[in-house]
Amino acid sequence: MKTRFTPRILFVVLGAVSISYLPQQAFGQTKTTYKEKDLGLLPAPNAQPDLTGLWYHINEKQIKQANDEYRRLKNSYPTWDVPEEVKRELDRINGRLKPAPAVPIATSSESASNALQKEQTNKAFQPQKPLSKSLPLEQFAQLTPKARANTSKQKIETLAALSKQLKRTDFYLLVGWTAVDKGMLKIAEQQFALALQSSVRDIDKQSAQQGLNSVTGVKLQQSLALRDIEALEHYLNADNSGYAKEVLQGAAWQQYDKKDFKFADALFRLVNDNEGRYLALTAQKSEEAQDKAFELACQLSKEAFIRRCADALASRQAKFYDLRRYKQSIEAGEKLSGLRPLNVDEQALIGWAAKALQDTGKATNAFESVLVVSPDDTVIANELVTLNQYNESELNRLALKFTAVKAIQQQRVTRSAWPRKQFLLAYNSNDERVTAAQYKEGISALYGVTTRSRSGDEGLGNFDVFSHYVGIAIFNL
Repeated sequence: MKTRFTPRILFVVLGAVSISYLPQQAFGQTKTTYKEKDLGLLPAPNAQPDLTGLWYHINEKQIKQANDEYRRLKNSYPTWDVPEEVKRELDRINGRLKPAPAVPIATSSESASNALQKEQTNKAFQPQKPLSKSLPLEQFAQLTPKARANTSKQKIETLAALSKQLKRTDFYLLVGWTAVDKGMLKIAEQQFALALQSSVRDIDKQSAQQGLNSVTGVKLQQSLALRDIEALEHYLNADNSGYAKEVLQGAAWQQYDKKDFKFADALFRLVNDNEGRYLALTAQKSEEAQDKAFELACQLSKEAFIRRCADALASRQAKFYDLRRYKQSIEAGEKLSGLRPLNVDEQALIGWAAKALQDTGKATNAFESVLVVSPDDTVIANELVTLNQYNESELNRLALKFTAVKAIQQQRVTRSAWPRKQFLLAYNSNDERVTAAQYKEGISALYGVTTRSRSGDEGLGNFDVFSHYVGIAIFNL
């Protein structure tokens, strides 16, 4: 039974066909690099899509996948101007190209033969579509990560040279990450640097910078294993992103935790971490390291380092005094006074050190400062009297300023006046033995006679000299 199609029926059929071509899927978009996934950044409004996957499906005659990829790109890039060659190839694999003009029916065998010959000649001279220059990289992109990692180094070098010619950011990143996995750091660094220069989207710039950081990280780990400080310093100075400094600082703290304080100090010095340096130096037991820690603390103006410098100076002041290095002890004490007020012991230590050096003026000033704070300190007062016993004006000044000095001065006069029968002098010095024997209203007269005799021959008389003193006191009772 034959079925006859009417225009009405044909319209319904065509309508069903057109409906079948409407997109029946919902598409989500994820932006990735070759190392990171799901970055979640939308393309720029005027950005052109990556056609690598679409061309791959077209070349492999994967019709469904090609159509799906085409629709995904159209949805993701609404302003995308589809190239004519893409449209043509999609029409070709979908069978939508217009049929070629029919060959005219020959009226005779000769004309038919001529027409066939002409058609074959046209086909022979029809130019073939050239292969895409980027096809090797596109095919390489379709490989699994494991397959790319197994690619020979020579092939990677060839692809790197091709990517330089094509000047496409995605190809730079593809070859760069593969080169990192292969340990081809020089090629990887070149590819990532080119990608950073050519990239327009932020996501590509981030991926390129991450690639450069990966290359730097591998180099740093190699130099750390060799403890090559010069190479580490070179990589640090060549890096402008701050990544090298971050890696080295982390490595320094790792060495500190391992108690390798010398290597830790060297790494802290590279990254200018003064806190780490100070801790690494103080953790060492050598005197050289302690001196370096002291110098470092006293060079910095931060509050924490000022306190550390002051503590170190106080310790050095006492240590130098114990070692009888009095001059250095005084210097440490004076530097300490520039950071904070000296306590009584630190001020007294300057006085003791100055006394040991017979610097009467410095010792007097130091002990005087102590007595201002501790006016009842008889030890310090006695040192002031001893230091200035031959300087009557200075001793009188101190006696007027400090009662403790005055009391000691009077005791010394009394102890020397009474045995010499200088009763008035002893009385004026408040000697109890004299004042107890006199009345407040009493009148007394003090007389004395001094005699001196010598025996022995001339020239030897100085060895046999006798002096006598006879005193008489008359009291009016």
